[in-house]
Amino acid sequence: MNMFMSIDGTKERKSRSEQSDYMPLLQNVPSNENEIEGSEAKQHPPSAELRLKNPVRLKDRNDHYNRPPTSAPGIPLKTWRYNELSEYIRTLMANSLPVYVLITGVSPGGLGDALTSELLKRPNIHVLASALETTHLSHLPKHDRISRLQLDVTSPSSISAAVAAVASIANGRLHYLINNAGYGYMMPLLDAEAQAVKQNFEVNVFGLLAVTQAFFPLLRESKGTVVNQCSIASLAGGRQPYIGTYCATKAAVASLNDTMRVEFAPFGVKVIYIF
Repeated sequence: MNMFMSIDGTKERKSRSEQSDYMPLLQNVPSNENEIEGSEAKQHPPSAELRLKNPVRLKDRNDHYNRPPTSAPGIPLKTWRYNELSEYIRTLMANSLPVYVLITGVSPGGLGDALTSELLKRPNIHVLASALETTHLSHLPKHDRISRLQLDVTSPSSISAAVAAVASIANGRLHYLINNAGYGYMMPLLDAEAQAVKQNFEVNVFGLLAVTQAFFPLLRESKGTVVNQCSIASLAGGRQPYIGTYCATKAAVASLNDTMRVEFAPFGVKVIYIF
């Protein structure tokens, strides 16, 4: 439990989880004095309460993306009351720009399909769903925040066409690249066919790297995030008989992910993977 002083001088107790839920968002707290009602925010009288003055009508909705982390004049970040912060977060969501998310391998009933459905529940997220053929995306609902793209992660020409399409739709930026496309080849190693093993690596490893390389300029523009779909099969304890080549591809993805995280950091691009 953490203790800190509120505006009125009394001690408030907040759990670590309560603070972590909203404290990162405080960097967007208004810094303009005109957005704070009255002079009480400057004087800090007993029981003073900060009230947003007309928070819905923002002078410039892009202003919140360009401001450095700050607080209201003279008011420590941690003294903002939770109900005021909640109201302000709702204002930001109502006025925020679209967030573009590209998902590869959105096949019916798969992880990409589930991700698409979940992301559409969140406001302002525009899903760029891709598959080997756009006909494979017919199961997706008709929605103004879904764009359907043809993308074969093993085809350089297909990747280039997808980059051009995404740049046009998202105005040259991409906030999230979810490398979900995958190919599962399950066979005892003694019976594995070389061509099938190569295809396993082409899709799961080389295709993932090629797509990330191609879309990196768009991710760099938005300081975006790369999400690599990994598997517990990449872990030593998760490797099972008869799926040796699949485990090898996911181990390679985990290794690439760790290197990407270090190499992309100077550009402000984050990298994570999902097990």
